[in-house]
Amino acid sequence: MNVMGWNDTFNYNSKLWTSKTELKNPGLDPDKEVLLPSYWTMPIKEVMIVMKTDNGTIRQITIPFHASSLFDVIADNKYKWIAQGRKAWKNLVPESSLQTQCNQEGFNVNPNPNSPSNHRVRIGIVSNNEFDCWTTDSHIGVGADGYSCVPGEATVVSGNGAGCWADNGDKVIYTTANVFIK
Repeated sequence: MNVMGWNDTFNYNSKLWTSKTELKNPGLDPDKEVLLPSYWTMPIKEVMIVMKTDNGTIRQITIPFHASSLFDVIADNKYKWIAQGRKAWKNLVPESSLQTQCNQEGFNVNPNPNSPSNHRVRIGIVSNNEFDCWTTDSHIGVGADGYSCVPGEATVVSGNGAGCWADNGDKVIYTTANVFIK
């Protein structure tokens, strides 16, 4: 899977997450988005996310997780907890910012499904400035959307969107993300 963080192709509500639809990219051009059948056909032991920023910085995170496919993990829209930690997610995107509370991470992270304006992410972490997860205003990950107090941060589908008293200030950092399975 190749995701461009400034396009809405893979935002949280995209049908690509929940259907077995190939998004072809002849020649696997690194500047085009792609979703291969391995998303729904290959068993997984690990998910590796590689993020590249506009300035060329490349960082990765590896998530141990066993399942029959990544599709089976995500398509049911049910939250699956993982334990990478806030620091690991922040390390994935240079100069990133998150609010200091909540820090819910995993697959299908959508702590308040009744409020589509809150930050949510298919693979990653969401945070809040309050002691709950009901009004999240920041995220790092892939397959994100949500709104807060910073214009533009809701459009960060891959990368870091943060506002409302986040620890490193308001951020809108788009990345290209490659999601690999092993």
